Amino acid sequence: MLAIIGVLALIIGLVLGLPQGDGAGSGGSAESLEGGTSPSWYPSRMFLVPPILAIPLLLEKKITSLTCIVSSLAKGGTVDQWAESYRKAAALVRGMSLAEKVNVTTGIGWSMGPCVGNTGTTNVGFPSLCLQDGPLGVRFVDSITVFPAGITTAATWSRKLMYDRARALGKEARGKGVNVLLGPCVGPIGRSPLGGRNWEGFGSDPYLQGIAGGLSVQGIQDEGVIATAKHFVANEQEKWGFSIAGPSQDVTRMNFSVERELHLLIQRL
Repeated sequence: MLAIIGVLALIIGLVLGLPQGDGAGSGGSAESLEGGTSPSWYPSRMFLVPPILAIPLLLEKKITSLTCIVSSLAKGGTVDQWAESYRKAAALVRGMSLAEKVNVTTGIGWSMGPCVGNTGTTNVGFPSLCLQDGPLGVRFVDSITVFPAGITTAATWSRKLMYDRARALGKEARGKGVNVLLGPCVGPIGRSPLGGRNWEGFGSDPYLQGIAGGLSVQGIQDEGVIATAKHFVANEQEKWGFSIAGPSQDVTRMNFSVERELHLLIQRL
């Protein structure tokens, strides 16, 4: 019964929180859809579920606070400072063609530009982005540094060295014209000592991975380069690493409950 009440509460909240068509790109008739494509959808307001209806969800630990109810549909989340950014993004996307949207969100193909990943150009001032490996240094270029491996860096137990390494990596990446660095690596976490990429990450302790990963993101982005924490979940083997198929004896058998807790701990840190 409590679960039913909780579901009803969320449905009511969703209905109350749906944006209303105003003919300005946030709803409206089919005639308002330029080129037959859907307009950008950004929530028009936060929705609130009456607290009494949220009590069943809290008791069953489906949510941890009332903030969880409003954060997903709030414009910019629960942080007011993001509202203006959402407004600007919506205005930008409304001026883009379908092809531009596709090329920006999916890229233009592997190594079809100066980097391993590249996004398309637009006519609205959103530039093409260069996405380049990797967690130990800038790939496919000369005159760069091959930095110490993640596992070596973690073995120092030095937060300062973790940050300084990432800062230097970000500086070199920016100097080579990289917008998005595909690193740091926080997975695999080394569930198997035979994992071929264990050395890229910061070790099998999720706390250590989380601290080192967070400092690495901070260091890279302090140099004006976007960091990408990668290989988050279940990247614990190299054989059959690009497929879920393969001989049954070679496919990793996962305890999803354990994997979930380990990787969630890294994310929280």
